[in-house]
This record gives sequence, C-alpha cells and structure tokens, in this order.
Amino acid sequence: MNQSWERPMTRERTFYEPKLAQEQFIVPLLKREIEGRLSKCLLEIPLDGRVLDIGCGGQPFRERVEQNGVLYHGLDANPFDPKTVEYICAIDRELPPELCHAEPYHLILCTEVMEHVAEWDKAFKNLNRLLVPGGKLLMTCPFVYQIHEAPYDFWRPTLYAIKHFAQKYGFEPVDEIKAGTMWDVIGTVMGMGQPQAAAPNFVNRIFAKAIRVIYRMIFNLLVTGKIQNFFKLDGPIYLSNITVLKKKV
Repeated sequence: MNQSWERPMTRERTFYEPKLAQEQFIVPLLKREIEGRLSKCLLEIPLDGRVLDIGCGGQPFRERVEQNGVLYHGLDANPFDPKTVEYICAIDRELPPELCHAEPYHLILCTEVMEHVAEWDKAFKNLNRLLVPGGKLLMTCPFVYQIHEAPYDFWRPTLYAIKHFAQKYGFEPVDEIKAGTMWDVIGTVMGMGQPQAAAPNFVNRIFAKAIRVIYRMIFNLLVTGKIQNFFKLDGPIYLSNITVLKKKV
C-alpha cells in the first residue's frame, strides 16, 4: 500500500496520565492493565532478555523495563526525537536490515499502535519474525475512541480480529480481555463533546446552558466513580482490547 499522506507529528506521552477530558477513563485503565501484564512478562524472560517497544513514542515503559535488568529498544515510525529511538520504521513495511539481522526479542510491546497500522498481514508477519520462539507480544488497541493522529487512524478492531491475525501468523492468545465498562464508554464519549444550542435564539441558548451544567455534573460524577459505586451498567461495548500473545514454538 503506497500512502502519500504525511504522518502527523505528535508529542507522545512519557507517562500514562490523562491530559484531556476523554482520556480520564481509558488512560488510567490502560496504565493499570499494561503495567500489570508487563511486570508479569518481565519476570518470565531471562536477565539478559531483550524488549522491543513498537510505536514507543515518549517511551513511558523504558525505565520499568531497564529497572528489571533487561535491554530496551524503541521503534517508531515518526519519533518526536529521533535520537532517543533505536529503529525508525513502520511495523507494516519492510524492516531495516539492522533490525532484521539483530537478535530476536523475548518480549514486544505494541500498545495503542495497531489502530494506526494499515497492513495487518505485514505487521503480524514482522512481529512474528522479531520474536524468539515462545516470546510474548503485549498488544493493546482501542475499541471505542475518537479519531486521532489522522489520517493514520484505520481500525477499531474486536478481540476476534486480533485473534484471527494472531493465529494466522503463528501466535496463540494467552491472555485477552475487553477492558472498560459501559460507564467508561459513556464517560469517554461525553468527554469528547459539549452540548450546544441548536439555534441562536434566547430559549435554545438558555436551555443549552442548563444542559451543559447537568452534562458536566454527570461527567464529573463518572470521573470520580460516584455513579459506578451505586449503579452497575452491563452492555456489549467496551473501551480497549488488551491481549498477550505467545509465538508458537
């Protein structure tokens, strides 16, 4: 696929802390789920093991990996500071020779990346190539979230889609969850917008102002968890796919 679009330059997060209203639910969720699984995966690899962080951005996990005595390498298609990244390339393109000829990795992190990857067949083939037999791939990808980093925003996959490509390219799922409740989804969607008057007349403006007050009150109650403490809301929609895949031996 030959794309002529320019990749957006974004200053990536160095810590998993929410900055925008719509991040108040998904970012803490991802922080908890990723860090828990990362800690477990790091315990399972040798002390001289190797970790590759694909789409590493601001590298929020570098310190955690290196504290465990493991070698960390970052890969990014469009790094904000190229000097901090070992490999500059896209995971769904031909990999650079220096990466292809390097030793394979025991663990690959691919968090909040695959929605920006157009060619999943090529990406999964490369991911398999870069792992040792039995190596793990920790992958997250949103299911409900706004368009971001356009025009490089292609997918909102289900766990079934991830499992399909994983099995097709020699991986087996060892851990997979649909993360985030319906309340998290509602809070995230509310954080993306604000009620506005449909017409500029006085009545509409007054009514919209009142609705905005109620809207902000409900949003704040969701952020603090006060609504969730009293009411459970089950449903088929969730925020993010969290998966750990193992390369078959």
